[in-house]
Amino acid sequence: MSSASSGAPAYDISAATPDQACGQGPQAGPAKVPRVSVIVLNRNGERIIGKCLDHLLAQTFDDFDILLVDDNSADGSIVVAESYLGCGKLSIVRSHRNLGVPGARNLGLVHAKGEILAFIDNDGYAHKEWLAAALRTLESDDKIGAIASVVFFANRKTILNACGGTINQQGYGGDFCYHIPYEFADIPREVLFPMGCGIVLRRKALSQTWQFDSRPIKWYEDVELGIWLWACGYKVVVAQDAWIDHGWGFSDAFLPDRAYMCERARIRNVLKYYPARRLMSWLSHEVSHFAHAAGTMRSVLIKAWLWNLHHLPSAWRWRLRIRRHKAPFWHLIDSTWGYFPGPVPDDAANYLDLKQAHSTLLMDGRNDMHQLNFGWYEAETDAGRTFRWSARQASVLFRFHVPVLNCTIAFAGSKDREVRLIMRPLGSLKPLADECFRLIGTQWTWRTFLIHLPPGDYELLLLCEDQMIEKTGRKLGVAVSEIRFE
Repeated sequence: MSSASSGAPAYDISAATPDQACGQGPQAGPAKVPRVSVIVLNRNGERIIGKCLDHLLAQTFDDFDILLVDDNSADGSIVVAESYLGCGKLSIVRSHRNLGVPGARNLGLVHAKGEILAFIDNDGYAHKEWLAAALRTLESDDKIGAIASVVFFANRKTILNACGGTINQQGYGGDFCYHIPYEFADIPREVLFPMGCGIVLRRKALSQTWQFDSRPIKWYEDVELGIWLWACGYKVVVAQDAWIDHGWGFSDAFLPDRAYMCERARIRNVLKYYPARRLMSWLSHEVSHFAHAAGTMRSVLIKAWLWNLHHLPSAWRWRLRIRRHKAPFWHLIDSTWGYFPGPVPDDAANYLDLKQAHSTLLMDGRNDMHQLNFGWYEAETDAGRTFRWSARQASVLFRFHVPVLNCTIAFAGSKDREVRLIMRPLGSLKPLADECFRLIGTQWTWRTFLIHLPPGDYELLLLCEDQMIEKTGRKLGVAVSEIRFE
């Protein structure tokens, strides 16, 4: 619900650090010092910032204010945001140059008033119980320094974007439960870091002088926060009922050289925070990692390393800051080397449209995308037959205009395993059919199951008892070529 504009102007402020220079903020914010300050990062979010603010203003927990940090937007974001000033909860601080994500977070830290701080992106849409749920978990243990929210994809509301994350020994970061359906997700309790969209943390868990490292433009600032909190003796915990829908990828459209920025942030993060006894092993693996990289990626890594060598003195200063905080965090690091995490099905590439659904589905990579719900890798070809590998859990949607009596599936696998087939009405968890069968060998096989269903919309689930991990890192379930209902 948008409030009428109060016409409040933005006033210049003095900034204490270069990152805060050129900032602007409203002269007057909420009169009461809030318990929670929600810091919203915005850059060119004219189309989405209103939706973000609407969801925040609908929170059931009321003792909070909103600080919108605008990172030099070139669109009408400020006009939209200023229309909310009359709500009494919103303040706006502006930067006249692009600070990047960590720099914008620092600007928010300077101006936020709450004893508890929360960060959300402009494409984050908080459930109305988000703050209340996060605070219940945060206050359940004084050792919890930060909360990781459970973040869903906004365009696929049953699929998880993240519920906290970790890094592996190579330094690559990954979100837990990425592209996993909520129904099948094994959500952890303790994580290395909270995803940047949906952080809730105690201000006292940060030292008076702590700020995000502003040299990287984006990525790994949430990893840095998590490592810092664990090193200082705090925990990072997932609040399983603190939900946010995330319009994932919106801000990436404004960022060039994504791979280069990711790599230089990864390397800098390792140089700042990895224990000295592990750095030599990491450097050895980094050489091997470079040797096995493709040509284009080698160029990216060379650029990233040159940048880090140039900024090595500042990385060393960060190491000096953290060395007096020695609480362990390495038990939360994934044991793998190389790229992390492995490939997952790109559910966002599918275009669900039951109006185009049929009772026969060929996995051809063209006409099947409007029925694939989740858990399917890209289409492949085997001796002229097109097929898709499933993940351990996969879902397909169907619309029947006439009754059906049976289901036939053409499938193959890589080893002996059990596969479970569940048919249920769309939107329901109650199965109408539940069949188990053994998958033996790699030959293509047809199986027919009796299944009596009236016209309607349905979901077919394929669940594998285990998964095969191939050399590329894909975690595979079963290969499917065709599904036919008659």
